[in-house]
Amino acid sequence: MIHTDESFSAAAWLRWGDVDGDYSVIEQKGTHQSPFRLGSDPQRGLVFTFTSADTAEAAVEGVRSDVKPPVNEWFHLAGVYDAETKTVSLYLNGTLIKSEPISFKSWDANSKSTLGSIMRGDLDDVRVYQTPLTAEQLGNIMKPQSFDIGARAQTKSRVSAAQNVGQFKYDHMSLEQCESERDKRIGTSNSWDSGGGWDWLVPYAGCWSRHQQFAIYKEIKEYDKSCGCYKRKAEDIEEWLNFDTTVVMHSYLGNGNGTGITGGTGRNSRDIKVWTRVDNFKTQDTGFWGLLLGAGGTDPEDLKNTLKLKIEVKGGTTPCSVIESTVGNARDTRTGSMRMWLDRSDDDFIVRSQASKVSHCTIMPWVIYNNPTTPGHGDQQVAAAWGDANRVPENKLRETAPRVRCDSIGMGGAVNYYIGGCVFNGASRVYTMNTFNLSNGAVARHIQKALTNPQDTVPFKADGPKHIPGNWNASRSSPEGKPLERIYTNTNAYKNNVDAKDKVCEEFFDDRPRKKTGEIDKSRWEHCDEYPFASTRQGGGFDHPEYGKNNFSVYALTGSQNTSAGTDLNIFYGRYRVLNGNQFWVAIK
Repeated sequence: MIHTDESFSAAAWLRWGDVDGDYSVIEQKGTHQSPFRLGSDPQRGLVFTFTSADTAEAAVEGVRSDVKPPVNEWFHLAGVYDAETKTVSLYLNGTLIKSEPISFKSWDANSKSTLGSIMRGDLDDVRVYQTPLTAEQLGNIMKPQSFDIGARAQTKSRVSAAQNVGQFKYDHMSLEQCESERDKRIGTSNSWDSGGGWDWLVPYAGCWSRHQQFAIYKEIKEYDKSCGCYKRKAEDIEEWLNFDTTVVMHSYLGNGNGTGITGGTGRNSRDIKVWTRVDNFKTQDTGFWGLLLGAGGTDPEDLKNTLKLKIEVKGGTTPCSVIESTVGNARDTRTGSMRMWLDRSDDDFIVRSQASKVSHCTIMPWVIYNNPTTPGHGDQQVAAAWGDANRVPENKLRETAPRVRCDSIGMGGAVNYYIGGCVFNGASRVYTMNTFNLSNGAVARHIQKALTNPQDTVPFKADGPKHIPGNWNASRSSPEGKPLERIYTNTNAYKNNVDAKDKVCEEFFDDRPRKKTGEIDKSRWEHCDEYPFASTRQGGGFDHPEYGKNNFSVYALTGSQNTSAGTDLNIFYGRYRVLNGNQFWVAIK
């Protein structure tokens, strides 16, 4: 069953004897209608259409291609529905014929799928995915494959990886969600400007929300004998301007062909989207609030400059800049009166890392108050919208500002499922595996044993206990809780790791099923799996300065499981931009 009210893809190889068939390749019937139709129409050729409801009078929209199907030859037909954008796309032999938006949300028939439901001809290799596949992923699944057991296992892992690409979730948070997390954190205390740093941080998103305030000082003039003049002097706090500031930042992962981002459109893989909200203004004195709104004869020109939001961007030697925003020509700065801020509290900005190589963007949102009742705005005040400016000097505050690392590197294994992306500094990257996974659960079980009972794994360690790192669930202060550090395969450290693993493999698992030991069935051949991974500095060849050598584990298991796990690890590296020297952890479920 396909949940047709969500994104999905449906594809099949077909061979028909005519161009005028009224055919449906895959169908899910409701009471009166099917939610979608992938097939052929005698008048409009190949189609991928949707009905607006399960009624006899339902509207029909989607792709009517006016492209006739090939006759007496095999062809590949695929339909992709993106529920987020309500876009329907039809592909013939891996090439997009047409994309069309539909005006309604697709409905769910909640019934079984029927294959070849209304057609005359041949049908083969039908595939459905509960995700909108890209053109590249469709190309991968339509390629003819050998029926050799080993090749089939490799194909299975690659198709699984292609499916997982579409299922990648950024964990992006909205302004409202960020505010909700703030309210949970401080409860009913209504505390002001409490805490520093991010409230919530993952590789592709950060969130920060605070109650903030500016102190409005009572001004007096004092005579200064040295200059024979009067000078302004701020003395007692007369009033407070209280407000809320929320900042949410999103970054993105490049797609497989380098033309956009994974799971969306309209963005660049080197973009960082910044949403801001400044609202809930309060003062203790209604008279002062009236002055801010223009009562008492305050100059309208001064009122226009009362509150400013500025997005300051630094990129070191590599240019980073605000390329687009809701503030118009000012682009990185919004300045307005209190009435203007009351009318519109939200803004968004797009910061782009312009270079093609690895670079960093530091993004600093500032809220700036200019008292309109003070001539010349001499009491300007500034609040940082990312840390605690009341407790941290400005130079130190800038050091803690949100920083994003961007690259344009193709990653994800031999296929390069992801080209480019930006991740937030300080976000922990965790590679999660499941012991019940049918494709690579044996590898997960081996790693689980290595992390929890290392003394029961080989190689045996005679000079003290094994300390195997990378365990996300261990204390960060323990040797086991220290992160792994990725290395590339063209390094001597990687070669040393592989050599150390092979040596243990020959010593303890030389009789494992394989061609050398007389096993004919390739599906039963076993590989030696190692943890920590050979692609990490802490692999088998690593000599720890305190704990010495042999802080790793080797185990023989089914080769297809080992291959699948290797593919998934490369997908993880690509998704989370784990480059040479970057740290990550492993979690086993």
